[in-house]
Amino acid sequence: MQNLENIAGHILNKFQGNITPMKLQKLLYYVKVWTTVAGKKTISNTPDQAFYAWKYGPVNPEIYHEYKGYGKNPIKDIPLFSPIPSNEKKLINFIVDSYGCYNAITLSKTTHTEEPWIKNQEFGGKISDEEILDYYSKESFAQNFPLDKDNKFYPPKTTSHHAYVFDMAEDDEATNVYFDSLDEYLDEFNKASKEAHLFMNSNTEIFG
Repeated sequence: MQNLENIAGHILNKFQGNITPMKLQKLLYYVKVWTTVAGKKTISNTPDQAFYAWKYGPVNPEIYHEYKGYGKNPIKDIPLFSPIPSNEKKLINFIVDSYGCYNAITLSKTTHTEEPWIKNQEFGGKISDEEILDYYSKESFAQNFPLDKDNKFYPPKTTSHHAYVFDMAEDDEATNVYFDSLDEYLDEFNKASKEAHLFMNSNTEIFG
């Protein structure tokens, strides 16, 4: 069983100074969400490890106070952290890699469309494990568990989901979209991101 501080250290080491406090919070939240749904509770269930429905999405106050000094800037300092057992690390990395390609704003907006935050946001309430299980276990991403190298990959549904699930017919449900693997999805995501960037640059040159 891990605590959020140790998982945060692992994520910060993984991103090597290229992650903001907001994005760190959202990735930690989704680690809690999907390890809970997968039946592999990785984060201890003590009160200081809970997430609350704050203005910009789920937040753990302990992590917030640890890194709030960075504001909107990337966290450059990587804290010491204990090695995570390989079975837990594999699951954590899968979740972080699946969501980590999205920016902090997209992840924040995504949590605002999800029931656990919506139900608790008025009073900044605690998001319970029961609320997590009730909502997220019905999401298509839950079909990725238990992890198996031969499984298809069902991408996370973010507010940018349709932009990267690429030329779907309107009557196709995004929940039915899958890829052969996470690697294939990330390749397609990166390709679509580059094409969007080139498109925006070309429009700037024409109309700027």
